[in-house]
Amino acid sequence: MQADTAATPDIYADDAPGKSGNGKARLLSIEDLDGRTRASRHCQQIRDEILNDLGGADQLSTLERRAAEH
Repeated sequence: MQADTAATPDIYADDAPGKSGNGKARLLSIEDLDGRTRASRHCQQIRDEILNDLGGADQLSTLERRAAEH
């Protein structure tokens, strides 16, 4: 016998704001983080290190800079 799924709320709806289809928040880039948090500062530090490893932000193409931010 199948359960009545119409009465069950869909808590993992694809149209929920800030959610992907699996119910987890999805961050697309550093810009999506709250800049005041430790996690944001850590991500910014890693991004800066990557940019420096590649020769500096002024030496990279737009695509390379955007890739480092993501």
